Amino acid sequence: MPKGKKKEKPKDCDTKVLIVFYSHTGSTKVMAKKIAREICADILEIKPAKEVTKSGLKFLWGGAQAVMKKEPELKPLKKDPEDYDVIIIATPVWASNMTPPVRTFLNKHMARKKKVALIAKADGNAGKTIPSMKELLVKCKIIATLELVGNYADKKADFELDIEDFVGTVQEKV
Repeated sequence: MPKGKKKEKPKDCDTKVLIVFYSHTGSTKVMAKKIAREICADILEIKPAKEVTKSGLKFLWGGAQAVMKKEPELKPLKKDPEDYDVIIIATPVWASNMTPPVRTFLNKHMARKKKVALIAKADGNAGKTIPSMKELLVKCKIIATLELVGNYADKKADFELDIEDFVGTVQEKV
């Protein structure tokens, strides 16, 4: 696509889709925004009331919290997930697990039956992230999953194709 020319939004925006994500470093946020443009979705960035330290120990501390299945308090949500037909939930992977803020969101805001799609973005190993998310969403219908493993800059072409396939699957099932 030529630079400066915006891709048109899908014509069918009747289904209300919300992409919920947590992004500590910004890479999951970039992906969530890209998908939102592709499928005419709103976005909701969840943030813990107290962020994991920004020091050099952030990955160690964050990974430990993920493994221990911590559920930090979240800042108030700016959108109500109940207002949406489909929820796409995106998380970075910490120590082969979903991030603690995403765990909190799943346990506190996803009790009702919804159509849900799941995304795990890992630099190394996605581990048990998607299966663990599914365990917390037993009342929901999982319509699509996507695991992106590796550095986005190194695997951009592959990631773009995977995201395109994911978007197509979500659009088919809504």
